[in-house]
Amino acid sequence: MDLRLPDGSGIEATRQIREGVPYIRVLLLTAYDGELPSRSAHAVGAYAYLLKGCPVSLIRGMVTSAATWSRALRQADARAGMAAPR
Repeated sequence: MDLRLPDGSGIEATRQIREGVPYIRVLLLTAYDGELPSRSAHAVGAYAYLLKGCPVSLIRGMVTSAATWSRALRQADARAGMAAPR
């Protein structure tokens, strides 16, 4: 996800995605550096805030970590007998 989208805000889109599908992990990859965008991203539930130009290995690692975390949450809920949301 980027911060600035042609039809809106990546922060708002992240908030809506996380509300609708809590197991999804959203990574923001953006050119906009700064404490406010980063804090805003984390406030709405972004899993990570990465700057464009960061090493590809970092992006790959964060995507893998996000997928692993999401899978672990679903499995824990399944073991506890809880229905996973969409």
